[in-house]
Amino acid sequence: MKGQDVVFLMVNGVDTPDKVAGYLKDGRYTMPCAYKTAAANPMKIYSVQYCPTQYVIGRDGKITARTVGATTVEIRRMLDAALGQK
Repeated sequence: MKGQDVVFLMVNGVDTPDKVAGYLKDGRYTMPCAYKTAAANPMKIYSVQYCPTQYVIGRDGKITARTVGATTVEIRRMLDAALGQK
């Protein structure tokens, strides 16, 4: 999606920051990540019940698509639709 108007964010309310850091490093991902802390769990804040859950959020801040356990093909379809591409 390089060059597209897309930002990827990761929310992890299960694993430790060290484990997630290893995952991000191994996959060569550079996205920011929100972690569970003693004060808050992002999975509760975002009402995530199952992992993985993917959301596409439009420029207006509203969720345009949500899927649980989606394949790469499904995620790409959701992103293309949000960007107005076929």
